[in-house]
Amino acid sequence: MEEVFNDGIYECIVVATTVEKYKVTSKVTVILQIRDDISATELKNTNKVYAGYRLKLEYWQRKASRTFNISNFQYLCYACGLPEGVEINGINGLNDWLIGRQIRVMQHAEYSDYFGMRVNNIAPWKVYPTKYPNAELMKKYRTSLGLETS
Repeated sequence: MEEVFNDGIYECIVVATTVEKYKVTSKVTVILQIRDDISATELKNTNKVYAGYRLKLEYWQRKASRTFNISNFQYLCYACGLPEGVEINGINGLNDWLIGRQIRVMQHAEYSDYFGMRVNNIAPWKVYPTKYPNAELMKKYRTSLGLETS
């Protein structure tokens, strides 16, 4: 199991997305790396302590309708600065666009009945634009994967 982090705000960078399919549902996971390039005192209990660690932002498909709640993805797209009207072709297109984008998330550790222990949790609506944009950091991640840096 993962380490349980302090509750609070974390400045992160999107490093990957994954899709997992199950018998009755699916899940999209956005992997976030906690940024280590920030020295803000407001993040002394979050980014300074857990720099380089990873968090997961999970989006579950509704079982009954087999659709995702698109408004949850809209919070993520807004936080990452996706301009209105840009067409994204499926999860691969979303992944390619998200990699290297910087966001601010509110993480809360809570007890999970399923796992029988405390786990990290980020609600999809607790995702915000970064307060510390770093174009060089985004370029580094995107070029390392052969993606355009625009």
